[in-house]
Amino acid sequence: MKTYLIGVFLAIALGMRLSVPRAAAQADLESGGLRFARVGDLPAACLDGCSLHMINVESGWLYSRWALWLTKDGGATWEGRNLPPIRPGDSIDVHMLDEKNGWGFEASQRLYATTDGGRVWQPQRLPQTDGVIETAWVLPGSDVAWLGGEAYQAAGSPDAPNYALKKYDSGTWGILAPAVYARHSANGEWSEHMLPPGSFTILKLAFLDEKTGFALGDTCSYYTDTAGAGWIRSVLHAGGETRAGFASPDGRGANAVYFLDRTHGWLSVREGFLYQTRDAGRNWVQTQAPGAPHFDDLRFLTPSKGFGVAHGSDLYETSDGVASWKPVKLPMIIRSISALDKTHAWVLSDSALYRLSVN
Repeated sequence: MKTYLIGVFLAIALGMRLSVPRAAAQADLESGGLRFARVGDLPAACLDGCSLHMINVESGWLYSRWALWLTKDGGATWEGRNLPPIRPGDSIDVHMLDEKNGWGFEASQRLYATTDGGRVWQPQRLPQTDGVIETAWVLPGSDVAWLGGEAYQAAGSPDAPNYALKKYDSGTWGILAPAVYARHSANGEWSEHMLPPGSFTILKLAFLDEKTGFALGDTCSYYTDTAGAGWIRSVLHAGGETRAGFASPDGRGANAVYFLDRTHGWLSVREGFLYQTRDAGRNWVQTQAPGAPHFDDLRFLTPSKGFGVAHGSDLYETSDGVASWKPVKLPMIIRSISALDKTHAWVLSDSALYRLSVN
């Protein structure tokens, strides 16, 4: 066993094509009109869960918090690729947007970009900030980038939760406020943009093009059509009323959000409800969704057909947009979903990749 593990780690480090021995292979599966065709094994490091992003029907990326792999044969085999040096106890959030361009952001506040498919990672200079950066977004094949997080703003009194307060040596107070930093060239300066009140931080960013973007905070979301220079708070519509924000009753901030195209998007912030947008995130309409848990991950094949992963293990499906959801009964844990269009979708278990077909 020790010799085998050493071989696995060397294979990953050297970018070798890795074939992982498994117990008896799981056959193809069917459940409620869905067919799961087994494509192949995953690297052993995915036993604790990995994420998948397919670029096309043959090429795609597999991520864990400490490793990266590329497939060029539809997921039958996986080739280990390099990651930036990761400090002990740290992890990296990697996003590969095509076969060559991507970025990685470490919790220790370091940003890297690659233009050769992960062979070389170039460190990126970060802005100076009195706060913390939580997430990044870099457009593929360009030098345009954004960072999201929080920064302290001067306040006359400590009118905020303890976790959002900072007392300076001068005796003055700072309160966390959501911030986005924009860069429009590789060697350009980062510009800081404070967002309207509502959230204390920005947890996720998604840009649909160089001008249109979406920022998800801990209690509300934001929209920009000015390349990140100006942001407005999204309007939430629920039961004929408008709201400025949302609350996650279970206290989780990592809400799932997914955009099918430049206009259609979905947001999960609490059990039994979903929000849907048709204008790139400027407005969100709340819909009661019986049977829907608080999702970790969402993917839609069409505006009506969608799937979600909850509790890091369970797969759900909807056929009417958001109104009703039902669990998909499978003899395995589902960790991640990836979709190209209405006919090409995949799911990951702990040990294998499956091609998903809707009958």
